Amino acid sequence: MKPAATLALLLFFAGVALAGPPAKTPSEKFADRLEHTLLADFNLRDTSLQDTIDLIQKKAREADPDSAPVPIKLGLPQPNGLITMSRRQISAMDALWYVTDLLNLRYTISKEGVTIFPAPLLTREYYVPEEFFGEKEGDAKYRGTLEHGGVAFPDGSSAAYHPGEEILTLRNTPANLDNAAVALAEWLKTPHPGAAEQKYAAQLEKTIIAQADFKEASMDNVLATILKKAKEADPKSPPVPLALAPRAGKTEFTVTLSVKNIPEITLLHYVAGMTGEFRITRDGVVFLGGDPSERLVTWEYLLPQRIPADSFDDDCCHKRLADAGVPFSGSESVHVDASKKTFTVTETRKNLELVDQILDSWDSPRPQQ
Repeated sequence: MKPAATLALLLFFAGVALAGPPAKTPSEKFADRLEHTLLADFNLRDTSLQDTIDLIQKKAREADPDSAPVPIKLGLPQPNGLITMSRRQISAMDALWYVTDLLNLRYTISKEGVTIFPAPLLTREYYVPEEFFGEKEGDAKYRGTLEHGGVAFPDGSSAAYHPGEEILTLRNTPANLDNAAVALAEWLKTPHPGAAEQKYAAQLEKTIIAQADFKEASMDNVLATILKKAKEADPKSPPVPLALAPRAGKTEFTVTLSVKNIPEITLLHYVAGMTGEFRITRDGVVFLGGDPSERLVTWEYLLPQRIPADSFDDDCCHKRLADAGVPFSGSESVHVDASKKTFTVTETRKNLELVDQILDSWDSPRPQQ
């Protein structure tokens, strides 16, 4: 290599080394200062939000007299709630988290500083099988079911069910959406069958299938064979109806299995292990054709408070979640709405719950000393 070229390369790499990491944005500098400004003691008793903000900034000046406090402004009218709390050796960031959490508010960090605003209503979808709601019709009845389970619906919130897709869409506060998710998971895990379902379940337990052999059999063939075998086992009783859900028919499943002298319900469980779960409904047994937890639904989330809002766009949000351990399925979509300070993710329910956990870990305050 020529001496001139060698010198140019040396100067280039020296310039890169001297340049160092990229300069932090104003919002990132504000976030760092909030994280590293420790308030020796932070005591509130029936204190308004504005007085609390004034105290945070006063304590920040005491902790770091050489720096001006991070600007904090209210993006809402003065709320009525009063704050009572006591903490020691708490960061200014954690103080903000506790205060806004107590009043069900949110904050965001931008190049102008911190803005506190009301927690917006979010929209999330949940898979709920059609038979769960029985004969209910009308969104008010679906909402009433959830209210009976302890889920509140403040002004502006809603519940809508789409029977063909078996999707329940809820719009509510983050806390109420969490309560709804817990209630739905518990209800679906422990179904409460009606009289017809109980009768079918008892018949499936009682009917003994003498022998059934399948080799790469289609689901239509499998169900027809089970119906025939059940009729042979109990000629006097009509067999329990077996059917594929409409969406299950679009997926090709094959079954290879050989069994002898087992209850019909056990055979159905074996088949379900290869093809997806089934449910006993008032119309008989319905094979859903896949694990509902693997169906794609859309959840809306609040942007993390501790990470500056201008650090999030669609690609950045996707990368941060993937780096944090979300095993995206390849069919996902991530969309950030900066104006609402929210983002949506379309993914499997299992992965969406993981996103929830990651966001909690990003926003959780540090343990108290």
